[in-house]
Amino acid sequence: MNMQTLSFAEGEENIICRYSLEAFEGNSKPRKHYQEIGQFMRPITPDVWVTGNSLLNG
Repeated sequence: MNMQTLSFAEGEENIICRYSLEAFEGNSKPRKHYQEIGQFMRPITPDVWVTGNSLLNG
């Protein structure tokens, strides 16, 4: 059986780390950043929350 690990919003997290690292200061997740990036990308791919990492890495 072939198992694949899914990391929800991993692609969005990569974008935030690259362009807005200060968003991770403190103990909370930058939920607003996740939402804005996801909503922006949703017209391109409705499943961006799952496929975001594959979009960034080809």
